[in-house]
Amino acid sequence: MTEKIPINGLKLSEPLVAVRSCSASREPDVMGLLCDLFARHHINMAYMTAAGGADALLCCICAEDQDVAAAHVAASAVLKSRVAFGEAVGLLTFYPHHADLSLLGKALQILSNRHIGILGWASSIAALTLVIDFEQLEAAAESLLEQFQLPLNAAPLRADFKVRQT
Repeated sequence: MTEKIPINGLKLSEPLVAVRSCSASREPDVMGLLCDLFARHHINMAYMTAAGGADALLCCICAEDQDVAAAHVAASAVLKSRVAFGEAVGLLTFYPHHADLSLLGKALQILSNRHIGILGWASSIAALTLVIDFEQLEAAAESLLEQFQLPLNAAPLRADFKVRQT
């Protein structure tokens, strides 16, 4: 048996909805417009990443906000043809304090071996976050915990409260 790789925590999100946009670089600033629209209507984004100078955008919002967000996007002349609401997703975040980049490769390999697709990912100085089909979120966490070791007396954190804007 190989020794497990230590991590400082694992967090699973509530059900979210993927929101995607692609636009040509000469088109209006879809990311800015979408962020402004969500802020004005108190719709929280749990995750957002952009590529190609914001030409490709993936963000995640609470599933319960999808109908309101979709109605506001549909009312926008610019956004209605450039923003699509997608599948139910979840965020799996782990905290690889003092680990090297091979930890990300190991996590991707573990999930790939289990046929768990990754729809997006982001990193910060303290965390790695993966966007995963919500139906596979628990299986993804279990798969990682077969190879990664949480601190003593720690368990994966699941959101059990929500802060709402007013």
